[in-house]
Amino acid sequence: MTKFRDLIQWFVTITTGIVFLCALTTTLSGEETIPTAMLWQAMLAGGLCSLATVLLFPSEPKSRRHVVVGISLHFLSLCAIMLYCGTRFGWIDWTLSGAAYMIGCVVLVYAFTTGVSYLIESAQARLMDRLLKEKYPGS
Repeated sequence: MTKFRDLIQWFVTITTGIVFLCALTTTLSGEETIPTAMLWQAMLAGGLCSLATVLLFPSEPKSRRHVVVGISLHFLSLCAIMLYCGTRFGWIDWTLSGAAYMIGCVVLVYAFTTGVSYLIESAQARLMDRLLKEKYPGS
C-alpha cells in the first residue's frame, strides 16, 4: 500500500509542477488559454514521471554511492520521459535548444517536488514528535 500511496503523492506533486509550467509558458507566449489536450498530456507525463520516481528513486539507500547513482538514474529517466513527451505532444522541437529547454523544465519541477516533499515529510516528523511527547511525557 505504501508504494501506491507514494505513487499518488508523486503524481499529484509532479503533475502540479508540470501544469504550473504549462500555464506559465502558455501565458508567456501570449496565449490566453491552455488547450484542453495539454492538460491531459500533462497528466500523462506526470503519471509516467511518478511511476519512474516510485521505481527508481532510492528510498532506502545502502551507501552514499547508491544515493548518487540512484538519483542520477532517476533524473536521467525523468529527462528521457519528458523529452519524449515534449516532442510527442509538440511542446518542444527536437533540437538542442528544445532539449535544453525541456531539461530546464525538468530541473524546475524536480526542485518544486523536492521542496514539497521536504515540507510534507517535515510536517509528518513534527506530528510524530508531538504525538510521542504526548504519549510519553517527560522523556
